[in-house]
Amino acid sequence: MGYIGSRLLAHLGSCSEEIELDVDPIGRNDLDRLGSRTYDYVFNTAGNTGDFRQKPLETVESNIGLTGFILQHCSIREALVCLSSTRIYGFSKDQEKVFLESDPVAGGKPRLDSLYDDAKKLMESMMAATPRNYRKIVVRLSNVYGRYAADDMDDSTFLKVMLRHRRDNERLVIRQNPRSTKDYIFVDEAIDGILRAGVLSHCDDVYNICSGKSHSVCDWADLLGLSLELESDAAETHSKVSNEKALGQIGFQSRLDIASIDIEDLVSYE
Repeated sequence: MGYIGSRLLAHLGSCSEEIELDVDPIGRNDLDRLGSRTYDYVFNTAGNTGDFRQKPLETVESNIGLTGFILQHCSIREALVCLSSTRIYGFSKDQEKVFLESDPVAGGKPRLDSLYDDAKKLMESMMAATPRNYRKIVVRLSNVYGRYAADDMDDSTFLKVMLRHRRDNERLVIRQNPRSTKDYIFVDEAIDGILRAGVLSHCDDVYNICSGKSHSVCDWADLLGLSLELESDAAETHSKVSNEKALGQIGFQSRLDIASIDIEDLVSYE
């Protein structure tokens, strides 16, 4: 089970001490079980987020094949929630541009770097085009971070690379514009938004679950006390995403900012 799924499972496990929950974690080798019982809610957290360039086929299978399997074979009473990404909006040169759920998503020529985004778009299309008697909810997550374990420090996200360089007291060479910005959301808040979208929505819908604030590599480097070495003349781009719909309809609110996060909440190096 991946980063989001394992954190969601742990949260539900802690909730079961107060309310009665029958949680059935299903991995890649357990899919037959999906068709053998009826569920109130199904949360599909698969997606190969960080390593899609190294695992293109697995990325397509997780986002498209698995979603299709669930829509075809799974009996659900209340809601199916699938995770998409705010990456599908693309980026803007205008720092004040705010992306909404109703905005058209970015297009362009298919390429390896867009494979993850394209898989998410097709997954969303499948959800929208397949009528079911339960609610189909798409959660567009921004860059989820926090509560990393020591063995999470791979190259799957740039923030993990930064945290590893901080641990090793190494200077970081970057090949992107350090002033470009994008949205980050702490993992605990992402889990809260995912659950709210599944339980509190009233119909098929799409929600941005994000902080509503954008930060740059420079912001993170300042927070981590990390030295940067720039090897790029890349243009400055921005991704600022609205969470106003999620606030108004399901009561989701992001209260954390990267400046208020303790390093201990980001990663446990032990």
